Amino acid sequence: MDNQKSVELLCAGVSEWNRYRDDTMDLSHLEIRNANLSRANFGATNFDGTRLLNVNMSNCDLIRARFNGVSATLTDFSESSFDDAEIKGTDLNKCCLNKSTIHRIESYLWKNRHTSFVGAELSPLKLSHAHFYNCNFTGCKFHGDSFDATDIKRGQIDSKLESYLAKKGVNFELVRQPYTDDWIDWENVQLPKDSREFGVIIYNYEAYWITENRWDVFISYQTAQKGFANNLADEIKMRGLKVWFDSATLVANDSLLQCINVGLNACPFGVVILSEEYFGRKWTEYELKKLLSKKMIIILHDIQLDKAVSFYPGLDDKIMLTSELGAKSLSHMIAETIRRPPRNLLSGVADQ
Repeated sequence: MDNQKSVELLCAGVSEWNRYRDDTMDLSHLEIRNANLSRANFGATNFDGTRLLNVNMSNCDLIRARFNGVSATLTDFSESSFDDAEIKGTDLNKCCLNKSTIHRIESYLWKNRHTSFVGAELSPLKLSHAHFYNCNFTGCKFHGDSFDATDIKRGQIDSKLESYLAKKGVNFELVRQPYTDDWIDWENVQLPKDSREFGVIIYNYEAYWITENRWDVFISYQTAQKGFANNLADEIKMRGLKVWFDSATLVANDSLLQCINVGLNACPFGVVILSEEYFGRKWTEYELKKLLSKKMIIILHDIQLDKAVSFYPGLDDKIMLTSELGAKSLSHMIAETIRRPPRNLLSGVADQ
C-alpha cells in the first residue's frame, strides 16, 4: 500500500489500521507526533527515515518492520516485538523499550541515548558501530553473536552482563555511573504526555490529523444559515476530512450540551459561519467561546468585518473569509489550512 493510503488508514485509528492493513504498508519518511498507536500491528511496515516524537507504540507488533534511519524521541516501545526487524542508522533518544523483545537483529550504526531497556530481551544480535549512552539495562537479557565497534557509556548494567559483553568485545566506559536526571520515569509517564495535543502525521509537507474517535473540524453556525453550512460540510468531507456537523452527528434523545462538548473537544479546528443572527444566541455564543482557544476560521456571511469585531472584539486576529467565495472554494481553503503543518511541528527535536 502506498504512502498516502497508509497514512490515511493510520489516521483512522489503530482499530481500522489493524483491520485493513497488510504487509505492504508504507509509513516511511514521515513525522508522527503526539499519537497513541498502542497495540497496533506494524508487522513488516516500512518506517524508514520516519521521525517519532511523543508517541505511544507500546505493545506493538514490529516484527520484520523496517526501522532504518528512524529518529525517535520520547517514544514508548515497551512490550513491543522487534523480532527480525531492520534497525540500521536508527537513533533513539529518551525512549522506552522495557520488556520489549529484539531478536535476530543485524544492526549497523544504532544510536541510543537515555533509553530504557529494563527487562528487555536482546538476543541473538549482531551489532556494528552501535552506541549506548546513559541507558538502563537493569534486568535486561543482552546476548549476541558479534559486536563490532560497539560501546556502552554510563550504562546501568549488572556486573555479570558487563563481563559477558566485554568478553564479546563491547567497550565500556563509566559503568554504573548514569545521569539519572536525564532518564524518564517510565512507570509514571503515559504517552502522549499532553492529551490535549492531537496526534498528527506530517506527510509530503501536509498535516494529517489522527481522528480515531475524533473529527478534523467543527462547524458552528446559526440555524438561518443551515443550508449553506450543510453544503460547506459536504464539500469539506469530499476533500477527505471528518466534519462535526450537528444535523449529521446528533440523534434523537442526545443531550445537546454533551454532544456539542464532545465535538468541540474532539476537533483541532473550528469553522464559524458568522452572521448577525449568530450573536446573542445561547448555543452559538457557547460554541464561539470554546472555539476561540482552537485554530479557527471565520466565514463572514452577510456581515461586515468591522461589525463582526464590534460584536466580539476577540475575533480580530482570526482567519477571515467570506461566504461569497462559495462552499467549494471555501472548502479548498479550509482543507489547505488544516493540512498545513503547524510551525512548531516543523522545527527540529534535537534539543527535546
